Amino acid sequence: EDAFIGITDLEELLVHELSHIWSSLIAEIYDFQVKDSSNDYILPSGTTGKNPRGVLLACLFAISAVNYHQRLLTSGSVRARPKRLEYLHKYFLKSLATLQATPELSEIGKLIIARLTAFSNNLKIDHLQG
Repeated sequence: EDAFIGITDLEELLVHELSHIWSSLIAEIYDFQVKDSSNDYILPSGTTGKNPRGVLLACLFAISAVNYHQRLLTSGSVRARPKRLEYLHKYFLKSLATLQATPELSEIGKLIIARLTAFSNNLKIDHLQG
């Protein structure tokens, strides 16, 4: 029900879920983690019992939502939510750091992390700088 409070909430939820759907489809074809990966990872939200794939799915959702909120902000939209953008950006960075430290990613998982790292290095979130 919370998703239907406002259009921004609904749009973010759609971005979130579509990110999971497409990323999960790719992971079904070529998994992001090595066989028998552990389930002892913790998401930035505090959710426990995740494997590297689960952390990567969370990281991909977060950067998708960051991109959505950044576009609202840069367009000057009255629906822009800088605090939400900041929260999602921190969530993304924490997820990315977890993934950069794990040896349990498959080759495609490593490639995705390399691309996310490069994207993150070029991401300009003006209100978070300084």
